[in-house]
Amino acid sequence: MTRLITRTHRFHFTQTGLCAYRAGLNLWENTFEAIKDATVGARSVNIWCTAALCVNQTTVLQELPLQSRCRGSCLKMLKCGHQCDTLCCFPCTSKCKVMVPCITKPACCHAVMVPCFKQDLLMDPYNVELLSFCQVPCGTQLECGHRCQGTCGECLQGRIHKACVEKCGKTLICGHSLDCFRCNIPCSESCPPCNRKCNLYRCKHSRCNEKCGEPCTPCKEFCDWECEHQRCTRRCHEICDRQPCQEPCKRRLICGHPCIGFCGETCPKLCRVCDKDQVTEIFFGQEDEDDARYETHLAQKIAWTL
Repeated sequence: MTRLITRTHRFHFTQTGLCAYRAGLNLWENTFEAIKDATVGARSVNIWCTAALCVNQTTVLQELPLQSRCRGSCLKMLKCGHQCDTLCCFPCTSKCKVMVPCITKPACCHAVMVPCFKQDLLMDPYNVELLSFCQVPCGTQLECGHRCQGTCGECLQGRIHKACVEKCGKTLICGHSLDCFRCNIPCSESCPPCNRKCNLYRCKHSRCNEKCGEPCTPCKEFCDWECEHQRCTRRCHEICDRQPCQEPCKRRLICGHPCIGFCGETCPKLCRVCDKDQVTEIFFGQEDEDDARYETHLAQKIAWTL
C-alpha cells in the first residue's frame, strides 16, 4: 500500500513559470534522487506543482517517478480570453469549447451559440454545421397531431422532424374507445395489441372470450344462413358456399303489406305502399318499377329488378 511521507519530510521545489513535469524528465529524476535518502522506506512523496498559478500537490511514486503528473486544472487564460479546460500536465488546448454567440447569423435567422474556436470557421450562413447548432424549438404540428419536440437544428430547419415522443392516445383498430384503452407508448412507435376482452367476433352461437389482441376462437357450429330455397353447408367461421337467394321474400311487414326484400334477408323497413315516395325515389334508375326489390346493405338502400 502506498505510504506518503509526513509533513516534516515534505519538500517544496520551485521552478518559476513551469510545471515540474514540463520542465523535463531529468528534473523528476533529480528531484526524486535528492529526497530518496531522506525518506527511506517510503514508496511515494508529495511535491508541489510549480506551474504558474498552479497550487496543486502531486504524488510521486518510487516505482514510476517519470509518470507522475499534476492532475489539477490548468488556470491559464487562452488568447480568446477564456480559461484553459485541460489538466495542468498537458499543453493548453488550441480549441476553446466555451459556447459563445456566433458572429454569423445562420440562414434560419435564429441566434445560435457555437464553440469559441469555431467562430472563424462558420462564416457561411448556409453551412450545415452552423445550422445544426440552432436550439430554437421546432414546434411544427406533426401528422399525429402533436407538436415536434425537436430543435431547428435537429429537424434541419423543418425538412425532417424528430420522432414524436408524446403518448399515442389513439383509438385502436379494434374499436375500443379512448376512455377504455389508451396506447401508452411514444406516438412514433407501433401501438401494442389491445389487452381488453374481444368484443368484435360474435355469432348466434357464441362470442370470442380471448383478448382483443389475440386470434379469435372460431365457432365450430354449422352456419345457420338458410331459407326455403337453399342453405349453407359450412361451419359458422368459414366462408359461406351459397349465394344470396334471389327469390322475393314472402313475409309481411307490420303494416300488413308484402315485404319488398329478398328471401332469407333482413326485411327492409320501408313499405312499397306506405312509403311510396321514398321507395320510388330514383337513385339507381329502377326504383319505380313494380317488381323492384330492396335489401339493406351497410345502411344503404339497394334496388334490384327481378
